[in-house]
Amino acid sequence: MSTAEENAQPLLSSEDLRNRRIFTGDTSQQEDYAEYDTVSENTTSTFSRLRKVKLNPTIYIFITTLLASVAIGASISPLLNLGLTIACRIHYTRVDSLSPLADLDEEACQIPEVHALTSRLMMIYMLLQSSLSAIMSPKLGMLSDRIGRRPVLLIIASGIAGSVVLYIILVNSTNPHAYLLFFAVAALDGLSGSFVAYLLIGQAYITDLVAPVKRAHTFGLQRALFFGGMALGPVFGGMILLKAGTLANVFYFMLALHLCNIVYILTILPESLSPDHARNMQEEHERQQAIDREAIHDTKYYLDKLNIFKPIRILWANSNTRSHIKKNIIVLSALETLFHGIELGAIPNVLLYSELVFHWSGIMTSMYLALSTFSRAMALAVVLPILSKLYKKYVPHTEHEVGATRGDIFSIRVAFLCSVSFYSLMCFATNQYLFLLAALGTSLGGIASPTVSSALTKHVPKGNTGQILGALSLLQNLSAVVGPLILSNVYASTVGSAPRTSFFVIAISHSISFLLTFLVSEHEAGVGLYVDDGQEDGIRDGFDQREVIENEDVSRDGIEMNSERVHDAIQL
Repeated sequence: MSTAEENAQPLLSSEDLRNRRIFTGDTSQQEDYAEYDTVSENTTSTFSRLRKVKLNPTIYIFITTLLASVAIGASISPLLNLGLTIACRIHYTRVDSLSPLADLDEEACQIPEVHALTSRLMMIYMLLQSSLSAIMSPKLGMLSDRIGRRPVLLIIASGIAGSVVLYIILVNSTNPHAYLLFFAVAALDGLSGSFVAYLLIGQAYITDLVAPVKRAHTFGLQRALFFGGMALGPVFGGMILLKAGTLANVFYFMLALHLCNIVYILTILPESLSPDHARNMQEEHERQQAIDREAIHDTKYYLDKLNIFKPIRILWANSNTRSHIKKNIIVLSALETLFHGIELGAIPNVLLYSELVFHWSGIMTSMYLALSTFSRAMALAVVLPILSKLYKKYVPHTEHEVGATRGDIFSIRVAFLCSVSFYSLMCFATNQYLFLLAALGTSLGGIASPTVSSALTKHVPKGNTGQILGALSLLQNLSAVVGPLILSNVYASTVGSAPRTSFFVIAISHSISFLLTFLVSEHEAGVGLYVDDGQEDGIRDGFDQREVIENEDVSRDGIEMNSERVHDAIQL
């Protein structure tokens, strides 16, 4: 390289360098790719201070994840107990003559009929919550690309806190129709995006800070903290329930944690998204709005706006994308969708089955939830890194910034194989100790989710991170509707004759997912996302071309002008 070219090299920003590598596979500037080069200018000094004392800047998002997860974990058992109590009162009495929240003997509720009604009640709750969250999560993901991750995290945290306020009103009410608030809670939680959107916006935050080769490990740590908080939550909730004896005190504890989290986001959490990136995304949004205004009298415009599946268009890559990248995006999205729906639907079934067959009390189920989430945290924080290191040691392979690596594929396959094995063991467990061992063993399957999410973010340019995670959130919420719907109906239909049937269904579903992992292809190191070596036409200030020409009315001249500008920058 000539002296003039060397002097001209710094004219390329860090984002330009990243885009050149992603689109063309050029890794010559690998060392110039700063791990935290997309951080907002207002918080760069903060992150720099953390690095000087050898602290990872992602600690900020880890703290808010922990606060939120402890509060959410504390609600799982009380929520199920509340649903069981409401179902019990509906079963034994008429709603207009006796409050569905009045006390009943616990033994009277432990019958198959009440459990079947509870399962259906929880199914309606999750259906409402997940449907609304499916609509809102992609919008929140795209919004975070424009206004930043921090404001969107604040919106979600405030919505979840509001739903806890409704819980408190519900458990303290003697109105016979107060149980309807149970579904109002689900609606508010869903409209705010729920914990699924919170996690995915957190992953977008991490993506802004962490290089692709380290992303799976960091996603795993985030999930580990989430499950660690979920493990602590039931412990605190169980202790409060044991001492105070009422569900209301558990919800007061949850509200206090959510308020602390809101204060933390408002006063301490830095913004991770660079102002330039947010400004570019906002300009693109305004251009799209201008196009929409011109089409406001077109019927197709309104049909397009009503299409809740529009965000998943990003999963269908453009024609210039390499074929294995297209296939991987579809398969990885399918794997995460299936896993999320099945695991979410399995939780109520495991708890209801253990209460019915092994006569576990509310405190025992809280302790089980604590052990289960703690084992998931250990799987992500300990097992996943060890698995990755051992695989690298005995099967050397190249880590790269684009596409799925051999290590990613191996971790995903091991995770689904563990899920199949331990759910199969649950089907044949004849005592509570073997059942508990098998239930805890399914935690090893949890390493699939962060690995899949991390791999997906490496299949699109950085400008599409919020969109791809938002689309994934939509699919997760849809699966959170379908999965629990199927599994709760299976449990309700078979609880009187063969209550283990739902575990057979789960094991078969995970077996299908395991077979799908063999469709994921390893990406070749040094190769970009697109077929041509000269990928300048696919770059537009860090955006994927799919974003720009999604609407057929977009001006081709504008795209060509931006392509020429990027081409000139790269030529320098």
